[in-house]
Amino acid sequence: MIDAVIFDMDGLLIDSEPFWQLEEYNAFAKKGIILTPEMQQETYGLGTDEVIMHWYNYQPWDNFDPGEIKREVFSGMKAHLFHEGKAKNGVDRALQYFIDKNLPVGLASSSPTELIETVMEVLGLGNIIKVAVSSEDTGFGKPHPSVYLEAARLLGAEPARCLAFEDSFNGLLAAKAARMKTVIIPEPPVDQPRYSIADIRLNSLDEFGDRQFEFINSLI
Repeated sequence: MIDAVIFDMDGLLIDSEPFWQLEEYNAFAKKGIILTPEMQQETYGLGTDEVIMHWYNYQPWDNFDPGEIKREVFSGMKAHLFHEGKAKNGVDRALQYFIDKNLPVGLASSSPTELIETVMEVLGLGNIIKVAVSSEDTGFGKPHPSVYLEAARLLGAEPARCLAFEDSFNGLLAAKAARMKTVIIPEPPVDQPRYSIADIRLNSLDEFGDRQFEFINSLI
């Protein structure tokens, strides 16, 4: 049986991807890199450090200072989340579903701790999410599995008996590498063969219920 459930954050619990796209566009435009939506899809699910290195390697610029970009992006993100952040469809229902089953719920994100705390406050998740792990805590962003492995450890659960919800392929790779059962809800909602590595593919958290949960448990 599944012993714990771990959610990604950006694009899954909160509709934050448009904010990330805007802030990253603005920050990298100042470095001479004009990001198209298609280019930004390449880095969905990565930590900010990985995103910065990805675009620096793509087109290096003078006076490379990752901290400068991170501060600019995080400041803009925090303002967006406080003033415009909204839960994705089905979040409350999905969380309540697992609360009713007495399953501990965790969060594993490539976002920094300060933004995780902001989202927890905005969505009122403080009494629901038992542990929240940032890539800052482990030193590795997704697709490295460390955030998922650490969340499972803190929840006292074996990774193979955890269910992970993700919206990005990089996040999905991280959860699979941690040997977890996986549900993918792509953001943006596109149909790509690579998502077939997930145990279940849905269009919204609203679609998860008893049938899906029974199927996941049958895999253990």
